[in-house]
Amino acid sequence: MQTQTVYTLLYSGAQHSEISGEFTFPDYLPDIRKVLRVTAVPHVTGKYMNGERLELEGEVSMTLLYVSEENTVCAFTAALPFSQSIAVSGLDETTIVTARMTADSPACRLIGPRKCVLRTRPTLHVRAVAAKEITPDTSALPASDAAQLCTHTEPLKAADLICISREEMRYAEDIAISDGAIVSILSCEVIPAVRECRASAGHVICKGEFELSALCTVQTEGGTDFRSLCRRVPFSETLEDSAITEDCRCEPDITVISVTPTVTEEGRNLGIDFCCEAAVICAVDTEVPVITDAFLPGCDIRILGDAHTVFRPIKTVNGAFSVSGTLKYDPKEPMQSVTDCRLTPFLDRWEVRDGRVVLDGTLEVSLICATDAGSYLPLTASVPLHWDTDATGLPDPANLLLHTDCRVTGNTARMDTGNASVICDAELAVSVSMAAKELHTLPRALFVPTDSKTYTAPKEPLILCYPDAEESVWDIAKRYRIPPQTVREANRLDPTADTVSGTAPLIIPIHPLFSRMKA
Repeated sequence: MQTQTVYTLLYSGAQHSEISGEFTFPDYLPDIRKVLRVTAVPHVTGKYMNGERLELEGEVSMTLLYVSEENTVCAFTAALPFSQSIAVSGLDETTIVTARMTADSPACRLIGPRKCVLRTRPTLHVRAVAAKEITPDTSALPASDAAQLCTHTEPLKAADLICISREEMRYAEDIAISDGAIVSILSCEVIPAVRECRASAGHVICKGEFELSALCTVQTEGGTDFRSLCRRVPFSETLEDSAITEDCRCEPDITVISVTPTVTEEGRNLGIDFCCEAAVICAVDTEVPVITDAFLPGCDIRILGDAHTVFRPIKTVNGAFSVSGTLKYDPKEPMQSVTDCRLTPFLDRWEVRDGRVVLDGTLEVSLICATDAGSYLPLTASVPLHWDTDATGLPDPANLLLHTDCRVTGNTARMDTGNASVICDAELAVSVSMAAKELHTLPRALFVPTDSKTYTAPKEPLILCYPDAEESVWDIAKRYRIPPQTVREANRLDPTADTVSGTAPLIIPIHPLFSRMKA
């Protein structure tokens, strides 16, 4: 019996937790006077299967920007290790695990001028899909009759999955400054955004942009200043696999795993070396014939089945949109300029609503502003996010899985001194991968039940059958315990016909000697 493969959804969900750590500043950093900003950048570093548990490891890189007692801006960095164990039954070597991680609500609690507690709330979005082979066990059937087994199958819409990845994709980019010299680097980030992912014969092409940003201390003729350096860099990567075809739908994920900034050319240039990982899940539609009925010449067969949540990717949609927000400040403490702007999107809800795929969330805005008095103050705000796209042709929302990713690809902040406010404009890229989940009972074993009634064949070697209109060939074959193909051949029906059109009598060859007789 031919083996068929379907992809079963083992787990899909989000795991929330809170992590924290107590840290002491190193000797080379001055005492803290005022916190300006706390950021958290998460990384998933390992995915392991341990029996029926999925083990995930990672870390959250925390950066604390603060004003020291000497009125200088300093940065303290630390890493909070992270681990999560999820009970998932059915894990095996065929399982494909995808994990995306976010970390919101980063915070700092000061214990003293040189000691603090950093904490954040990481969220892991995990999906595990395994390839399950459908080969019903027939060992319990009588050996003498098993060769005459007749099965009826129905097509199950499914998809073949191919997972391809590439590790340690290394890049090196430079950002030059026109005046002054870079003294130190306070923070540096690289954010990838995939704009396009398409399959061709033997490979997948991913295109997008890296948003590079760094906050640096710069020495100019007028003294020490703090400057935010930004650059947008396009990328195009090709991942190869001989099994990829043009019909594949692609779900890409590019993750930055390390960023190393350096100052070169006597402070006139910032070099950023970073390393990425790329993973793409490719899906192509297929149909799997699943056994729904069976019989032997002498008796019926009982089918034992197991419930499976079959996973079938549908499509991935990439989009872009803009968001604008206004932050008010105290006019008694006038701002001179925006030193640095950081925007972090968080999606709170994604669903199919009113024929649209709808994403809602917030954009957390964090500014560091320079005052006329020469000091620095933080400004924070939350701006609503909303994006939607057409959902025509998608399955029932109750059976639809959405895997989303939203990233800021560009931002500007400008002062509006007349209204004592700062206006922030952000450009965002969003990617939504859609998949259907369907519950099916798939056959595990075929056997003859002990209470099965023995079928007695008619004494006539050849009889006429008067079928009902559009009666199925399978029902007629099972009624007389002969193979369906025998009914088709004896009555000159199409070899692939499933039903009998009309009510003309059919020849039913009961005795094997008449099996080749045709109407």
